[in-house]
Amino acid sequence: MVIITRMRRGEFILLIASLMSITAFAIDIILPAFNEISVYYGLDHDNQRQGIISYYLMGLGIAQLLFGPLSDRYGRKPVLLFSLGLYFALAIYSALTTSFSSFLLARFLQGLASGGPSVIAVALIRDRYRGKFMARVTSIAVSIFITVPIFAPLLGQLLLFIMPWRYLFYLLALYSLGIIIWVSYRMSESAPLQVEVKGLLMSSLIRYGQVLSHASSVMLLCASGILVGLMFSYLSAAQQVFVNTYQTGNLFPLYFAVIAFSIVLSSLINARIVIRFGTVRIIENAILVMLVVTCCDYFFSLWHEPNLYEYLFFQFLIIFTLGFLRPNLLARAMEKLGAIAGTASAFGGFVVNFGGATIGYIVAQQYDGTNLSLASGNVIVVLASLALLYIHRLKSKRDERLLGIKRH
Repeated sequence: MVIITRMRRGEFILLIASLMSITAFAIDIILPAFNEISVYYGLDHDNQRQGIISYYLMGLGIAQLLFGPLSDRYGRKPVLLFSLGLYFALAIYSALTTSFSSFLLARFLQGLASGGPSVIAVALIRDRYRGKFMARVTSIAVSIFITVPIFAPLLGQLLLFIMPWRYLFYLLALYSLGIIIWVSYRMSESAPLQVEVKGLLMSSLIRYGQVLSHASSVMLLCASGILVGLMFSYLSAAQQVFVNTYQTGNLFPLYFAVIAFSIVLSSLINARIVIRFGTVRIIENAILVMLVVTCCDYFFSLWHEPNLYEYLFFQFLIIFTLGFLRPNLLARAMEKLGAIAGTASAFGGFVVNFGGATIGYIVAQQYDGTNLSLASGNVIVVLASLALLYIHRLKSKRDERLLGIKRH
């Protein structure tokens, strides 16, 4: 088990939030630079720029399949430092690319490197906390790191006034370097107590097999991945929607911050109510609210094209509701996977990030300048996740009945 001997709870949560924020910074700070990047590389279609976000997230998802088993077998700290060092190097590489294809490759590789901090942040929480308390700590950490989308685009916009867009990637490199120093001097651990299995590949396959054997947890992770597709489709198309369609110009970061604040608010509320109401009740109510909101958005868009403030209203509600679903689905899924927390976190990260990025990319690619093209995809996404959660509920009730029969 990991033991962080030098950190109090506050510093621990701040470190977790900083590790989680690596991905948020890598995405949000460069959003205002999309037009400059498009002009620099001579892109023919606006939807091409969506790959800057989606490729990064796909790399992030794939990487977690590797970093989870590595952190379980070799410890959190050495694997974390390795991945942070790789992220640092690839941030520099991203700034030095000379073609759009190599830039996308750099983004994909940077996403791969960020898999380490993403997986290990969740695993560290699981090492210290359980159940409702894990959900609460996760919500607090999420509420801190999710403030990054509020100020990161604004910071990126301000920096673009005084320097070329490539310097944003140098800033990402400095951020990762700061965390490397922090982890090196403040975080300590004991080696994870794992039974040795010959060969990393065989060890990884055994652990992933153990994760897959928990069908209920897998279904919850898949439902979370599907729902996160809502946020990733929004992220991929946000700059197009605000700047190109609604002509917000340099005010884009401010409107983006309004939407980002919604998930900060819901995460803070969730941290307060999860102990009282429990994860199951919150999930069941939030998914129904999400269905109502996305359906209203769809039918409203059928009636007429939303203006900027109508679009903000519906998007705020969608992301706000997601703030209740994501941490509780994760906490619920991880509850029975403590012995293989790193591997379980890695598998969950793969499903949520790769699956969510793929779904989000497909939905965002349908964008044709109208909100209806996005709203219809959102409804399909929510219906798919709702169906999966309904199947999970039926399975849970059946398992409870079987357990009751065995006890008698």
